[in-house]
Amino acid sequence: MKRFLKMAVFMAAVGLLSFTAEAQNIYDFIDVSLRGDTLFYTIIDDTESLVSVRGSDSIVYGDTLLLPSTVEHLGLQYTVTEVGDTAFWRHNELVYVGLPDSLRIINSAAFCADSSLKIVTMPEGLVSIGRLAFAYCTSLRSITIPSTVAVIGKASFYGAFRKSRTAEVVIANASATIEWGAFYYSNITSIDLGDSVRSIDSYAFSSCNRLDSLIIPPSVTYIGSMACCYNYMGGPHKIRLPEGIDTIRYQAFAGNFYLEEINIPSSVVYIDSAAFWECVKLPEITLPENLCYLGDYAFSDCGNISKMRSLATTPPRAFANTFSNMDHGLVLTVPCGSLEAYQNEAGWSYFTNIYDDCEAVESPYNNSFFSVVTCGTTIFVTNRVGEMSLYDLFGRRVAYSTCNTIEAPSAGLYLLCIDNASPVKVVVL
Repeated sequence: MKRFLKMAVFMAAVGLLSFTAEAQNIYDFIDVSLRGDTLFYTIIDDTESLVSVRGSDSIVYGDTLLLPSTVEHLGLQYTVTEVGDTAFWRHNELVYVGLPDSLRIINSAAFCADSSLKIVTMPEGLVSIGRLAFAYCTSLRSITIPSTVAVIGKASFYGAFRKSRTAEVVIANASATIEWGAFYYSNITSIDLGDSVRSIDSYAFSSCNRLDSLIIPPSVTYIGSMACCYNYMGGPHKIRLPEGIDTIRYQAFAGNFYLEEINIPSSVVYIDSAAFWECVKLPEITLPENLCYLGDYAFSDCGNISKMRSLATTPPRAFANTFSNMDHGLVLTVPCGSLEAYQNEAGWSYFTNIYDDCEAVESPYNNSFFSVVTCGTTIFVTNRVGEMSLYDLFGRRVAYSTCNTIEAPSAGLYLLCIDNASPVKVVVL
């Protein structure tokens, strides 16, 4: 009962409840298919002889439904190009549905809440998948969306795949728009977006707690607010964003508790409020050189970040709460010559370990010099003699070496003591 109440609320949100009951009673003629299924047809174009097809709530269709591509009526042959609104809504007996090659449109809630439906074959030539078309089809195993599809409608797979152990969605290079909440609250485990998807709207992949990764292709130029957020119980470990996008919108990737890797493309100039709020496992982040703005709470509660690099010469505008509930002692590296600007800029001055990447480490030793170079956590020292010790900022020795390399335990700021020379500050990134 709770499940259908939740679905009803969601259907109201996408404007569907106003016509579900009425749609069941609209048809022009009835025909019985070769398999013996009684189907109802509505003429949508007399000139072209095109019809939509639907079922009836009072008929049980068995576990397999094969819709015809043509149907005869009064001596005329009609082509089936659409599945009607709520056409087979809550037909829990259906397990397999085969759609005809003639089909162009699957209308709103056409197969909504068919809880036993596992397999749907979609034809090349299909153009649109309507609102809630397969919402709450909890037994769906996988879906391949043809390359001809232009619209994957609002909440079209909302709450789907939830009974499946693995659920793969493949969008076969369709130049599609993925609309609001298309896969919201679904249990998809992987999605292949191909290389032609154009836009991803709000909530499209939110609450997808079993989705392992989200690789967004370069064809995508728009990613909506809250596009992939609130994956508290699982969700993507890796998100790859495409070059070309200029804005990361409000809460676009907030609440991804298991996110460990994400890139911010060089084309991004604006990161909106709470865009990465509560990405609690994210270990590091690099901000692009063209970035101008970081909104309220953009990285708030990202407490695991220990390294941050900003490539922007001018500090992007930030606020007192942009980096709230983070470790302000993390290592922040900024461009050469920008150190003072970041130290004095509101929103950035909270960080206590800011270093510019032009800082060379050189120190006199017996009227000669040794130089220090880092590569990952390995510290290389040239022209040295004797022993080396590495200390953290609490004065604890964390590494010792008699070679020309020494290993730091992790990223951070250290003091390197070489023989009897004065300690040298070393930043490990």
